[in-house]
Amino acid sequence: MRTTIGIAVLLVALASAGLAGCVAVAAGAAGAAGYAYVAGNAEGTVAATPERVEEAALSTFRELGIELERTRRDEEDGKTTLLGEGPEQPVRVTIRREGQASRLFVRVGLTGNEALSRTVYERIAEKL
Repeated sequence: MRTTIGIAVLLVALASAGLAGCVAVAAGAAGAAGYAYVAGNAEGTVAATPERVEEAALSTFRELGIELERTRRDEEDGKTTLLGEGPEQPVRVTIRREGQASRLFVRVGLTGNEALSRTVYERIAEKL
């Protein structure tokens, strides 16, 4: 009985260590790429003012045929949200001031479309 419990504890420990390694590798890969896809958003920090990021986002909207429907600004929080309608899905770009940089969040679709969110994020980042 003790041997069975010992083996079970060892297996759980090994599985946990293996998963922790995967998380570390995934986090490292996301850092190298400059952004990550988290909870339906492509998000990362870019070395540009929110105003420059907004200009790049609007240019990207035009290139991709996304019609800007609304812009919301919250001066207190330093946050700007651009809401657009893409050819197939809604697009939301949120920009938050972080010192001299900006935090950029891109979500395509209601639940998040990873491929399209990444495409929009990368196009914006290329313009900065």
